[in-house]
Amino acid sequence: MAYRNNEDLTERSFRFSCDVYDYCDELVRLSGLAPRVGYQLFDAAGSVGANRTEAKSASSRRDFRSKNSISLREVRDANFWLRLAEAKKLGNSALRHRLLDESNQLISIYVEVVRNLRDL
Repeated sequence: MAYRNNEDLTERSFRFSCDVYDYCDELVRLSGLAPRVGYQLFDAAGSVGANRTEAKSASSRRDFRSKNSISLREVRDANFWLRLAEAKKLGNSALRHRLLDESNQLISIYVEVVRNLRDL
């Protein structure tokens, strides 16, 4: 999960979704409420990349901004579920920490993207 600074945001968002998939695959095998956390987390993380991909085909600047805004909301949602998983010590600790770090970085990036698009 080593990301380069100049990596395309679409690819980075896709890889985040893939890494979350691997983490959630473990969560859904646990007992109790952990599988529900896994499903919620994967839904949010998958939407980050899906909406970023759709943004690349946007019909206007407004549409581009809207899709990136949705990606921002979804990465914040994924971050919430990762924080919950952290609080409850669910799944692989090392992977969970890397995903938390990556979700925080993606939040910062998407905030800047959306902020800069508002100024256009």
